[in-house]
Amino acid sequence: TTQQGSIMVSNKVNPRAEQSMGAGVGLSNLAHRYSILFGQNIVITDYYGVFSVEVPLIYETDKKLMR
Repeated sequence: TTQQGSIMVSNKVNPRAEQSMGAGVGLSNLAHRYSILFGQNIVITDYYGVFSVEVPLIYETDKKLMR
């Protein structure tokens, strides 16, 4: 977790020789749904060969406000 109240997952970038038809769709869907459901954005970065995704944590009190 981060000091900003997010969870961050990082991995080393592993380039593929061939890109499949569905490449990148999962993160795009995650970003879109998170924005719709919680009004917050995820952060996706690729910095010096390290790929990171940062997702803001949603607390139980946040869920009640969204209803």
